[in-house]
Amino acid sequence: MAAKKRIKREESDGKEGFGPVTVGLREAESAILLLNCSENEVVVCACDALYKFLSKSKLTCVNRGRYSDDNNKRLLLKQNLCQNLLPLLSSGDKLVRRNALSILGLISSFKDAADAIRKVPNYLSLFRKLLNPEEFDNTREFTLLTLKNLCDDSSTVGDVAQEKLIPPIVDCLNCLDPDVKKNALDALLKMNKDFEVRSALAVTSTLQLLLDQLGSEFPSIQNTALLVFSRLTSDSTIRSQLQKMNAFDTFIDLLGKPELNDLHLAALSVTEHLLEDVNCVKVSEIRSHHGDIKTLLMQDLLRSGKLHTLFRFLGDQEAKRESDKQPQVGASSTKGKGGSPKKTSPQKSPRKAKTQEEKPSVITLPETKIHACYAVMRAAHNADIRRVLHDADVEQMLVHLLSHEDQTVRSSAAQAIAVVSRSSLCQERILQLGGLEWLIRMTCSEKYETKSAGALALAALTTGNPALCHELAERSSGIDCLLSCLDLQDPGAHTAVVSGLTALTSLALEESTRPMVLQRISGKVFVPCLLSGSTTVQTKAALATAAMICEPEKLVEFCENDGIQALVHLLNSPVPDVCRSACWAIFTLGADSHAAKLLATSSVIKQLLAINRSAAKRNQFTALALQRLLDAKLEIKFALTGRLDFSDQIQNQFYDVGAVLSVSDVLSLPDYMEQTLNDKRPIYVISIGENHSDEDVFQQVAVAELHDGDTIENKTLPAGVLTMAVDDRLVQWLEHVRVHIEPLTNPRQQFSELAEFVASQYGGCVKLEDLETFRPELALAELRAQRMSNVIPIGTIRIGNQLHRTLLFKFLADQIGLPTTLVRGNYGRSYNEVVLEDRSETGSSHSRTYIVDLMYTPGRLIEATSRKALEYISLF
Repeated sequence: MAAKKRIKREESDGKEGFGPVTVGLREAESAILLLNCSENEVVVCACDALYKFLSKSKLTCVNRGRYSDDNNKRLLLKQNLCQNLLPLLSSGDKLVRRNALSILGLISSFKDAADAIRKVPNYLSLFRKLLNPEEFDNTREFTLLTLKNLCDDSSTVGDVAQEKLIPPIVDCLNCLDPDVKKNALDALLKMNKDFEVRSALAVTSTLQLLLDQLGSEFPSIQNTALLVFSRLTSDSTIRSQLQKMNAFDTFIDLLGKPELNDLHLAALSVTEHLLEDVNCVKVSEIRSHHGDIKTLLMQDLLRSGKLHTLFRFLGDQEAKRESDKQPQVGASSTKGKGGSPKKTSPQKSPRKAKTQEEKPSVITLPETKIHACYAVMRAAHNADIRRVLHDADVEQMLVHLLSHEDQTVRSSAAQAIAVVSRSSLCQERILQLGGLEWLIRMTCSEKYETKSAGALALAALTTGNPALCHELAERSSGIDCLLSCLDLQDPGAHTAVVSGLTALTSLALEESTRPMVLQRISGKVFVPCLLSGSTTVQTKAALATAAMICEPEKLVEFCENDGIQALVHLLNSPVPDVCRSACWAIFTLGADSHAAKLLATSSVIKQLLAINRSAAKRNQFTALALQRLLDAKLEIKFALTGRLDFSDQIQNQFYDVGAVLSVSDVLSLPDYMEQTLNDKRPIYVISIGENHSDEDVFQQVAVAELHDGDTIENKTLPAGVLTMAVDDRLVQWLEHVRVHIEPLTNPRQQFSELAEFVASQYGGCVKLEDLETFRPELALAELRAQRMSNVIPIGTIRIGNQLHRTLLFKFLADQIGLPTTLVRGNYGRSYNEVVLEDRSETGSSHSRTYIVDLMYTPGRLIEATSRKALEYISLF
């Protein structure tokens, strides 16, 4: 187009002067030499010959199916074309400047040519002069083309901004020549990556001029203008300017025209940035006459129906558009002579000249739908914009796209639903439109992309919504589709696994759907997820384990499939969320006695102790998990903390190893029994009969049932089951307490008589003046020598100190339901605390804590805050 216009202008110029000069050239080198000729006509013809040579080379190469048109350009560059061409830019002849620039524009895409141009002193000032409206349109066109190619280097962009060359480039958009406009837009597209350029463009008049290009009759100009806006709208200042200019409507109108489907992707990229800015879609807060702040919930776009129209159009649905009543975006208005406005002329593009009957059907391209879903997804992260989108019924478009034939469109719509569903209003609307059934079908798909997107949307919909959880659980494939996500082992399917775990956890936490979920879940289903290489999968799997592995049968199955080991392994994770979720699962599983015993090993407790000592890793969940395991292993708890609380019930096979600094110092009872007599502290043991507890028997029965009739005799007892002889004397003491003390109705009397009984079995009361001569260590040493072991059953002790007495008191009190504590005092001394209700003279009651005297006056209850209590604890 530019070549034809140049030929016409040359013909018109030739009529005014001498006749055309014909120069015959056989080699390109000759034409380059003629560039130094003093005759302007010869230089013009030489430039024209070189331009045709380069243009013809390009066409020939393209027609031959090759995309390399660089050979002739390289040939000319080697002949010092730039050095001979650049001086012509300062020529006094407009034709010479125009023809020289036409060649420079073609070769400026080469690095060597660009470097040569940059070496010209004040080359940008020279380009500014060449952009003068008095120059030929072709001169301005190729000047802009050269600038565009030079701006491939970021340093040139900075120089352009400093030379304030942006306004002359923007002025070129007023030119009637479409090639000038196109090159100006291309140059701005290259330059607006720089923040200084964007600042220069953030002027209302400039933005309005760019908006006017959207009404061009040439699609390439419209598309390039949209690409310029796509980059400009990443700047919040420019977004604010466009908001004041109501420019959002212009982009929405473009999206609402099916005949402009080749512009939809570029328009959506602009709309995406505008939707993310809440100020562009929401009216700002204003002050009333009384000075109070009022937030207006009615948005400009919502009131005008633009968003409704857009979403219905993207969903391939007809909608009446208010913009149809307005002048068409494509109408161009120019000024005639004298500045008077010309009559608006209809567009010349064939696609815009169609009649109403020939108007295409409302079917947008799949790529447009995909980008629209991404735009909605990014914008919906803001709560205020979610409300606007809901009012515009965005859910109807998204649900409609779930049934689209294109897989990627369905997946994009489901991903957008996952973000929009953070609003409960959107959740209810999607359920009302039947979106749940489509998402279940997608989750049942065998394709990873579709399955992941469907599961992601279901996970978002079921979060905090009991009604949706119930609807999903009631569907025939609702729970099954989520369980199928857990079977995926491919690394690319982690999103589906995480979403399936999240949705199942939400269902399990709702009271109405919990039984249905637990009925379908097996104890081993979460173990592979706990072993996953994805930390997100590990986190969600641990939370799901905590929520659903609660029944005895599932716990046994979970333990048999190495679920405990997988869960404990997560404690070593460097990711805080993984460690926190694992601690929560340990806490919940520890509510079961069998699982608690498997978890409460020295190594696990040691890990949790290390985590709780670290300020970076410690949190409330690690503390809960540690407390749960210590409650399950009272031997370690008493050895480390020196205290057993009211809720800590001493049971059979409990043993006291004394105060230790590390959990590694606490061995199992069989290990202590295997040791020979040594000089270390005695190990005091409670042994009242059975070799294993009732809980162990129950767990063994459950395991036997799972193994199709295997009997308990065919099974080995758990590793922690002890085989120590019965302490007959302790059993007699327990029977006496149950017969004589447990029936008493007064708690105070029960504590007192139990204290007297314990003291009587261990040598009676000890008078204050006999304290120095009271030495039970000799009798204890004789007992150890007789047994040839450090393990001493407490029933075999004849003379006991306060440690023996408080341990026996705690055990007997626990067996008859009297709440008491066991505290290890200083220097290995111990005492018991009890709580009683005291009534005042006015009839009111309040609780008080007492210390039980087992030594000086057995049966006496000393108020814990009194001086006597302090003396008792300090004295003994």
